[in-house]
Amino acid sequence: MANSMVAKFNWFVGAICLLLFSSCLREKVVIENLQPKYPFSASCFLEKENPNGIRVKVLRTRKVFGPDNFDSVAILDAQVFMSNGQEELQLFFNDIDQVYQTFPQPEFFVDDADYSLRIKWRDYPEATGKIKLPRLYEIPAEEMQGDIQTYTLVNSPGPQYKISLRFPDQAGQRNYYRILPLIGYTVPNQPQADTFYMPIYSNSIPMLSDEGKDGQELAWSFSSTNVYPLEGMQVVGLKLGVLNIDRNYFNFHKAFEAANSGEDLVEPYFVPLSFSNAYGVFAGSQGYSEKTFFLK
Repeated sequence: MANSMVAKFNWFVGAICLLLFSSCLREKVVIENLQPKYPFSASCFLEKENPNGIRVKVLRTRKVFGPDNFDSVAILDAQVFMSNGQEELQLFFNDIDQVYQTFPQPEFFVDDADYSLRIKWRDYPEATGKIKLPRLYEIPAEEMQGDIQTYTLVNSPGPQYKISLRFPDQAGQRNYYRILPLIGYTVPNQPQADTFYMPIYSNSIPMLSDEGKDGQELAWSFSSTNVYPLEGMQVVGLKLGVLNIDRNYFNFHKAFEAANSGEDLVEPYFVPLSFSNAYGVFAGSQGYSEKTFFLK
């Protein structure tokens, strides 16, 4: 009799679990009352070439999971410090951009340095993060090979472009790259007119890893769908930039892309955290290469 009761109970629990699982498959589940573990989130992309210096955004934590689930309310009274292991700089709040910022001297960026970021806010535990920038890698322009083709897409705002890029990987370590496509416009029939470039946006963030291809040629291709013609302007070509990024940068943006896919049925994704005692990402890059490919 006891065994029969246990069997019925187990069957009942199993049925409830199956019902909950099937409901989760039909729609995304948002846990409205989940209390965040950490009081704030932070983001910092340490880029040696960035003319805006070092910038750190510190935001109040909202709830639930994901890199996009944070309030847009910036924290104004935090103390933020960046160190290269030898020198520590304090960042000060920029009211216009709502970020903590400093402009370090070029010698602040040291090869193989362990960069650390400290954030102190009120009486909460101090948040800390640490990274090592990827080894400097700049691709010679002659080693960046690419091709651009124009094509017509039904219901598109104008001519679209198929882009391909090939470049050699830096051998000896795991490397990650972000591709930055820019489209160039100029005034037709005016040889002295300047060319200005605008980003080409897509639903995904163009990135590559050399996993399984260390030291080999890497390839990337893309077809635009939403490039708009500008009145009185002519497209002259595309500029392709390659940013040499670290693993934190790669993993965080992959998670961000999954979280914002807009799909109801998505694979579970892991949002990597770069800090202790805070949500968010601390990542970096070192080395930027670019080449312009003109339309034929």
